[in-house]
This record gives sequence, C-alpha cells and structure tokens, in this order.
Amino acid sequence: MSLNPQDLIRLPYDDSLTSAGVTYACRSMHYSQSRNLRFSAYSVRRSVAAVAAELAFRRWLESEDVPYGLIQATPFTRPNHYTLTVGGRLLDVRSTLITSRQQIRRLRQDPSWLLQIEALIPVDQLASDFLSAGDPYVFVFIAGLETRTQADLQRALAAAQPLFLIAIPPGRAWRQIQPKRSLGQLVLRSNDLQSIDIELGGQLADRRLIFERLTLLPGQQTELPINLASLLYIHSTRPVVCNINVHSPTLSRTWSVGPLSWANIWIYGLEVILAGWCTKRAFQCRARFLPAGSRTRLGLRTRNDNRMLPVSQLRPIRELAERVDQR
Repeated sequence: MSLNPQDLIRLPYDDSLTSAGVTYACRSMHYSQSRNLRFSAYSVRRSVAAVAAELAFRRWLESEDVPYGLIQATPFTRPNHYTLTVGGRLLDVRSTLITSRQQIRRLRQDPSWLLQIEALIPVDQLASDFLSAGDPYVFVFIAGLETRTQADLQRALAAAQPLFLIAIPPGRAWRQIQPKRSLGQLVLRSNDLQSIDIELGGQLADRRLIFERLTLLPGQQTELPINLASLLYIHSTRPVVCNINVHSPTLSRTWSVGPLSWANIWIYGLEVILAGWCTKRAFQCRARFLPAGSRTRLGLRTRNDNRMLPVSQLRPIRELAERVDQR
C-alpha cells in the first residue's frame, strides 16, 4: 500500500505550537548541548519544530477522539519530555521543517510533491531500544519560515512578528559543567542607552536548571545573585543594538554579546502535514541507507547516517487511528 495525496492530513498552524516549542527547547537545552557538539541556534529551532509537530499531532488525536497516553521520561535522559503512547504502543513523532519559500509554494499548489520527500531516521536512533519492533514512527512536516539572517530578522520586526531572541555562549567552557568548578558570580554590563530585560538559562552544580531574570541598566554593572555551574543561553525581550558584556571570574573571560550574537528561534509556521506512519520493524526492513553528507530532495545535506523511505511508502495516518478504535 502506498500513500495518495488525499491521505495527507493538512492542519492549520498557530503560534501556540511555536510557543510550546520555545519553552521546551529552552528548558531542555542542557540535554541538547550535552549530546550535540554542534549545538547552535539551528539545532534549537529544530527542537522547537519537533515539539510543535508532536503537539499538533496530539491535538489531531484529540479532535478525532483517539485516546493516547503520556509517559514522562527519566530526569537523566530527556527532562520535561513525555513519550506518547497510542493503542498501548510507544510512538515516536519524527518532524521535518520545510523553510524554503519555493518549496512551500510547491507543496501548497501540489501536495503530491511531498510524497517523494524522504522520511528519515538516524541510524543510531533506529538501532536504539527506545521503540520495540511493532511500535510506530509518525512523520510530520511543518511548512514554516525562520529568520536565519539579519535581513530576515529585520523583515520580521517590520511586520511586528513575534520574536524569541537568544545568544549562546561561545565555547563549551561556558556551557559544560566541570567537577568542583562554577563560573563564579557573573557580572553583566550593558552599553545600551535603555534598560534591557534578559533571562539567563543555566545549571547549578547539581545540574538543576535555573532561569534568572535581570534588568540591565545603561552603563551599570549587575551581578548575578547566584553562582552558575554552566551558562546555556541569554534571552532578550527585545532586539539589542549594543554590546552586553558577561564576565566570569572563574574563567577569567568576558563574553561580549554583540548585536550579531543574537538568533531568533521563533518559527513562523504556516501549515502542519501529518504525512504517514510506519512500524519500526517495517522501517528497518524497507528503508534505504543514506550516508552523512547526502543531499535530500529538500536540498539539505544529512548531518548523520540515516535510513530513509519516500513518504509515498508510509501508511495513512487515519489507518493508525482506526487501528486504535478497533481495540
């Protein structure tokens, strides 16, 4: 059985999906950076998209009166994350973000175009024992825009679009917890002519997350009232046009956060497409190997070794819902 364009479930996108994704991404950043040496705004936005995709799928299940469950992950793996269960099976939602304006137009004009796009799963994740052989993967695509450049950001500002600006410290010395060492009492100073409200996300020595809000006054030094063991990000509530200096006495370093240091992790979603599903067993048997560095039909290069199936070879999402109803 193969998918038809009519099997694709197209859902509207609203900002609450991005908002939920941003909240989760910030509160799980310590987990993300510990397993990703290329930790960046790009990877954070992908985390935002993943949460948005799963939440959209859950809302669709609710609209169809399909019962599902949530199992909380252990605090040492993916804190604040819940694993979805449907019909007594663990379920893994795999998300893909389509950001090319040309591809989004093509998708909206001809949904069958999506059927030839790759459904990807990294080889190491497919080999893990997180899912059993009969547990399903669900593949969800989000059509949405993001601000990767300063020009993109200025257009979003001019259109009064929502923003969520973060700056990520350079180098792992700021972000990784070291035994018996903290960053010391951080001292911040803003060169802006106006006060700036910021949030610092970090960890204490026992790896507990902490989010500290400060108001930086023009030209004045502000000491963080607690000692952080790691600093993961700074979030500003508005665009920053001057430098913010962050000094760590332990590192004997000052991080100068300039206007170009900030990235907007907000995703401007346009549409959610619930594409299809496949059991882990079927995916392992039928998927083709795609080595790291391969170019996909979306024009992106894979960062890891993957296995792939064309979306056309997945099973319809409604079939999964019907299976649950028949239990």
